[in-house]
Amino acid sequence: MTDPVTPLVSHVIQDRPTKRSRVRSPSINAESFDLALDLLNNDDQLPVYLKTVLGHVMERIFSMELLIKKNNELEERVKAEIEEKNKLKD
Repeated sequence: MTDPVTPLVSHVIQDRPTKRSRVRSPSINAESFDLALDLLNNDDQLPVYLKTVLGHVMERIFSMELLIKKNNELEERVKAEIEEKNKLKD
């Protein structure tokens, strides 16, 4: 008598990728965020390595914000130049 072979993972799990739900940040204003960062930075009970990691993360966030702003400016410039080019063609 042979035993039926059962798959290690069902086909349903293999075929359907799982979707992650979006993580939404709480709606806070810049002042309360800055205050929270200041409190964390001045907390003597917070380990130095955690403050260092937090500092690096914040630098990355600020860099990304600058890059996004620059990208938006460049997109607007390209759109304006394309419109000007199309007007010159006509």
